[in-house]
Amino acid sequence: MNTLGALGNGTTALDSVPQPVSGGMVFQAITTGNGSGRQTCAINSAGTAYCWGADGKGQVGNGPPFSAELTPSAVLVAGTWTQIAAGAFFSCGVRTSGAAFCWGEDSFGQLGNGAPKALTDQPSAVIGGLLFTQVAPGQVHTCGLSGGAAYCWGANLNGRLGQDTVTTSESLTPLAVTGGLTFSSLVSGESFSCGLTAGGVAYCWGYNASGQLGNGSTDNATTPTPVAGGISFASISGGTDYACGVTSAGQAYCWGDNSLGQLGDGTIFQRETPTPISQP
Repeated sequence: MNTLGALGNGTTALDSVPQPVSGGMVFQAITTGNGSGRQTCAINSAGTAYCWGADGKGQVGNGPPFSAELTPSAVLVAGTWTQIAAGAFFSCGVRTSGAAFCWGEDSFGQLGNGAPKALTDQPSAVIGGLLFTQVAPGQVHTCGLSGGAAYCWGANLNGRLGQDTVTTSESLTPLAVTGGLTFSSLVSGESFSCGLTAGGVAYCWGYNASGQLGNGSTDNATTPTPVAGGISFASISGGTDYACGVTSAGQAYCWGDNSLGQLGDGTIFQRETPTPISQP
């Protein structure tokens, strides 16, 4: 869908074949909005962050007005970035210094700036003095990786902050995920998050009605729970209500919601444990 310029090619027309993003830049990383935010963000070869597409909540990060950007627009923080990720109606990134910034909608504290919950149209620093290597925004929560430890902030509905409790409804600042696990990478889906250890073990927490935690049940988890099957993953990724992982041998597995065939196993049946993608 390109009605708000998510393709970044200067138009709002639909395209059924790949079109170059305007500006002629070379990008080293790119991310698309999680859910219905419809923004795209990227870091170019010089380390500058750009976003384009929907900006009704300030998720492009280039200041007012809140209007769609049809071509890449520089995020309003000087300096270089090492990582960027787009959430539902907000975006986050990590600077070369390790400082994390978020911008856009903040109705549940998902920007992590400790301020009253109001949207911001340009990057706002995540407070707490932590240095991050990665941030992973979801729908109304964000998780980040600092020194191998996972921290989350924003809404805690269904345990998505990993706090071993649902009595904490939300947090405006980063909270350490319960369990003391060390992760090499993090991903977030719409209402859950997953971490991957250096040994390739995947853990997930949060909402689980579609089996997106991959632990063999549909019960929500307030703390990291291992993905079933004993599979060693080289990488993982999170979708709306599903997740996928790839082993070092190149075998792909997915789990969770499959109503539109997003798990690639040749069916439309929900999977609560990792299921191999069908080979052609």
